[in-house]
Amino acid sequence: MKKIIEIIPVLTAALLYLGYCHIYYYYDTFGVNIYSYVSSSELLLLFLPTLIYSTGVILIGLTSNLIKTFLDNYNQIERERNTQEENAPSTLTPSNTQTSNSKWSVFLRKAGKFIFNYFQPPVYGAFSFLFLSFAITQLIMSFYQIKNYQLKEIFLFIDIIFLFLIFNGLLRYKEYLKRNILLIITFMIFYIGKSIIGSYRVQQAQEIMDGYAISNVSFQYNNHKIVTTSSLLYIGQTEQYLFLYNRTNKSIPIFKMENVDSLVVQKIAKH
Repeated sequence: MKKIIEIIPVLTAALLYLGYCHIYYYYDTFGVNIYSYVSSSELLLLFLPTLIYSTGVILIGLTSNLIKTFLDNYNQIERERNTQEENAPSTLTPSNTQTSNSKWSVFLRKAGKFIFNYFQPPVYGAFSFLFLSFAITQLIMSFYQIKNYQLKEIFLFIDIIFLFLIFNGLLRYKEYLKRNILLIITFMIFYIGKSIIGSYRVQQAQEIMDGYAISNVSFQYNNHKIVTTSSLLYIGQTEQYLFLYNRTNKSIPIFKMENVDSLVVQKIAKH
């Protein structure tokens, strides 16, 4: 119980930081200093969207641990089976088909063992995975002529897997983990804020700047009808302000919510 109480301030600070990243990187891409337009109460509740990311990270972490446990058990069973086969006396001459199947079985076992062992070192395996993933995604983007925000969910998945490869690797060095737990937690929090949440939100903003609207909006403002179009897109809103993006002159019209009447927001189905 004492340890849980001690970790609450750290967890609170981490959630607040991640909440700031969620809103800052998105609006900063448009050139908006969003902290000038949010209230104190909103700042305290910014962490709520990060719970979605946190849930995804936890689920992927549990899945990766299950896969790791399965592979450990599988390798143990294979080692025991190989030992029994080596010690058992051979009384039959294998046929060509049996010999061929045996060779393929040995090859697949060795290939699986090589891949498993390759990704075991905490830094080598994790950064190799990151490099290979980056190379593959760049080839896909070049070949199909697509932009990075069209693969934002894939990049998000890659970043989360990379983080857990690092963490799972460090679990092998428990003494190092205990001595540097604060440093490791700090690195992970900053990595989640900048590389996972920040990058994803920047790509969402870039998608809007390229003309892909997230919602159609219409409202009355000082007796004028405002309607979003292909060149005037909805960005988002706070308690006191509503933000649009003008693609023609790359400006950000900002409207005070107290002067907005008959607001209609219609979410657009994902393209």
